[in-house]
Amino acid sequence: MAGLLDLHVVATLQGGWAYYGNSATAFRELFPRGVSDDVVDEWHAALAARVQPLTFHIFGKPGVRGGDEKKWPDIAVELQNEDPEQQRFLGDGGHVDATTRRRSAVLLIRQRVRIDVFSYQPETTRALHRAVVAILVTAQQAFQEAGYMSLDYDGTEPLTFEEQALAEDMGAFVTRVRFSASSKLELLLPEVALQEKAWWVHMQDIEVDGRPGGVVPFEPDS
Repeated sequence: MAGLLDLHVVATLQGGWAYYGNSATAFRELFPRGVSDDVVDEWHAALAARVQPLTFHIFGKPGVRGGDEKKWPDIAVELQNEDPEQQRFLGDGGHVDATTRRRSAVLLIRQRVRIDVFSYQPETTRALHRAVVAILVTAQQAFQEAGYMSLDYDGTEPLTFEEQALAEDMGAFVTRVRFSASSKLELLLPEVALQEKAWWVHMQDIEVDGRPGGVVPFEPDS
């Protein structure tokens, strides 16, 4: 189901790292020819020994924790915001399933995530950053099959002075990556139809024909 961008990003990173972590050759292909294979192989060996599925996790739900050898690297994904797209779906924002005849309310939404990449050296942080971007950029088809209409790389973002100081205190090097995606959010209407009623509206402190003020359902006299 689309509309769960942070969860889909975490799952994609976990699966994608299995490809790069198990193949030094594939990992080398992430970097330009100017970087020697020996250097890239050193980065790969260091990361492959430390990075595991729990390294990629939702922000606020820590992954690997332990001593210094287990604490880093760490990749935290946070859902930043969700906004409605300007256009409407099929003109009225609704949909009827041709098979079940169930009606749905439909929204087009755009979600944004922030991915913080922590590691113990600037070189390995940069290498892991490159792997994160590559995994997501090359996963367009998987996101489309999950119901997303787009997945966009929005670049990097610098840390604030306070965040940078905190990272230094923790002994970590950090880069921050942003992605955004558009998707269709389809919400099934309840099977039991809501009863439509007229509404009686007037000032709270005024009584009309024995009816209290406010906004209340209008029940005609029997």
